[in-house]
Amino acid sequence: MIKESHKLRLKKLAGIICESRDVEGNFEPSLLQAGIGMILKLSPENLNKVFGVNIPTEDLTTNYKMTQLPNDKVHVTLTSIKGFKPFKNDFKDFTLPSSIKIPNIEIGECLFVRRPEDKKVTYVMSLSNQEEFKRFVDSVYKSLGLENPEPDRFYHITLANNEGGNPFKSIGNVTKKDFEK
Repeated sequence: MIKESHKLRLKKLAGIICESRDVEGNFEPSLLQAGIGMILKLSPENLNKVFGVNIPTEDLTTNYKMTQLPNDKVHVTLTSIKGFKPFKNDFKDFTLPSSIKIPNIEIGECLFVRRPEDKKVTYVMSLSNQEEFKRFVDSVYKSLGLENPEPDRFYHITLANNEGGNPFKSIGNVTKKDFEK
């Protein structure tokens, strides 16, 4: 029988989970970007902390090779491209009000998310402060008199995928259920 502490270590080595740690920092309002979707870019300091996680180069379940996303493409999607499209013009000249503070990133679990029907695998890091991010996104939309189009979004950071590290080909519809397996 394997001890719980050994099981945890094996899971970490296999890339099923990673150790939780907070990523704090001074988020610049310019890191919030509203274009084809709404994203929060990570500062170089926060990128270093996020990429301190061991990112697997292969998904041992599917044998797909995994490629890390380029540093300049790593972000938290706050609203998907599809969800943001109707609001694109509303955010054309948007500046984050100083009263709305961007939350720190609190790193949660890391795991592979698979969509066999699409032959896609993405390695993601969940954010453990989901409610804080939901309140933040709600506040951004409310500042313009709008409602958050994705109130049930599961906030995460994509670290790698089996699509050559192309962020547009990652699995975007990561849900809480993906982390309940």
